[in-house]
Amino acid sequence: MSSRSGKGEGQHHWLELDNNPKESYLAEFEQPKVILGRFMDKPTYAYDDSGYYTNNALSIVAGVDEYLVGVLNSSVTWWYLKATCTDLQNGFIQVHNNNQEAITIPDAKAKQRSVVKGAVKAVLAEQDITRYEQLINGLVFELFFPDELHAANIRLFDACEQAGIGQLAALQGDALAQAAAQLAATIFANNHPIYAMLFDLQALEVVRIIEGRE
Repeated sequence: MSSRSGKGEGQHHWLELDNNPKESYLAEFEQPKVILGRFMDKPTYAYDDSGYYTNNALSIVAGVDEYLVGVLNSSVTWWYLKATCTDLQNGFIQVHNNNQEAITIPDAKAKQRSVVKGAVKAVLAEQDITRYEQLINGLVFELFFPDELHAANIRLFDACEQAGIGQLAALQGDALAQAAAQLAATIFANNHPIYAMLFDLQALEVVRIIEGRE
């Protein structure tokens, strides 16, 4: 994973009259991007496809899609950061760019990426946020630990693909919000396979260790 922060060639302090950031540097902010913080008490990676600019307290990874922010906001990534970053007070950690650049991003298949992107877009559309976040977390666990999950008959990607969650990735606005809400009413009902798999996921040792419940 790579990021951008600080001053590049041709840049000076913002208050100087000769400040002249290169167009190539500014153009990165206009691409879809993930915004990286430095002080966290939980994963706080933000996705932006509206071309916002940040100050030098934040960094960005430009030219990416929703799949990356789904992985970064997962329990697996948080477990890694807690193990490798500097502890601060009140449960916060200080996360430098070198810590974030070392995060492993699974090389998912195209259909898997679409499922994660669809679930992330449901969260961004503010539809059943908590349960979609739980689903994303489960999907990331399956990317990192497929053998453990499949041995317990937990195959979230297959179930999500069958439910049509990947189709949310192509939607926007009201159409996205309506479709995400309708899907949530189905897949999070207690008689649906996805609900059952997310329930069973909590009993797996690897999940309990990473989420600090062992």
